[in-house]
This record gives sequence, structure tokens and C-alpha cells, in this order.
Amino acid sequence: MTRREVWRGSTFSVRGGSLDLALQQRSSDVILGLPHDAYVWSVILHLVAREVRRRTDGEVALSAGRLSIHLPAGSAHAYAVNEDALRELSRRAPKGGVAPRVLLRRDAPGLFELAALDDSPAMLRVEGYDDSCCHPRIVVAQANG
Repeated sequence: MTRREVWRGSTFSVRGGSLDLALQQRSSDVILGLPHDAYVWSVILHLVAREVRRRTDGEVALSAGRLSIHLPAGSAHAYAVNEDALRELSRRAPKGGVAPRVLLRRDAPGLFELAALDDSPAMLRVEGYDDSCCHPRIVVAQANG
């Protein structure tokens, strides 16, 4: 059985014990915006799944599932200032190894209380990030104007 909740251009779906999130975006800069959006929304997906477990005292134990970001045709873009970076990025193949993970402290408060904290980044940590999993950094510029 699938249940869907729509929230401002996003759809949360429950399939079995998994919570999926599909987003509709108007446009995105593929160099700076899309990676940022994918990271932020994946963290939100995990936080919402955690919040469901918290509020149901573990009776509904959803795991974070798939994140899909949908862009209308022709709305993904890159600025000319980052043309060389885009070429380099398109030449790269995925690297093997273990991908880094973002972890939330077990004693962290609920989603809405966490958002109100000034020190909320202290509740998150990145684990498993090292040079073996990632390509060298590509320097990009934010387009102005």
C-alpha cells in the first residue's frame, strides 16, 4: 500500500518501510545548485523519517528511501563562468569506495526543535569522507547578475 503526502512541490511516499521523496523544482544550476539541493533534501528526508519514528514511539519505523529531483525540460543550466568546471565534471566517472554519510546524534531533539537551535550543525557529523571516495575538488564561481 502506498500513501502520499504533497507538500509545496514535493511528494512523500511510503512503500513498505521506506519513505521516498520526489521534488519538483523550477530550475537549477547543475554546478552549484543541484548538488546543494540533493544534499539538503536528502538530509531532510532522513530527518522526516526519524521524526515519524520519534512521534510514533518506534511503531512506524520508516527508513529513508529514494530522493528524486524533477526539473522541467530545459531548466537545468550552468553559467558560462563555470564552463571549464562543467566539462571536467562531465568527463569524470563515479569513483568506487564507500560514500560519506551524514549522521545525526542520537540525543538530538525532534525535527522542529532542531531547526530552532543555533547550534544545530553540532548535531550532525560527516563520517567516512576521505580522498579515496572523491575526485579532486573543482573550483567553481557563483555567477553574479
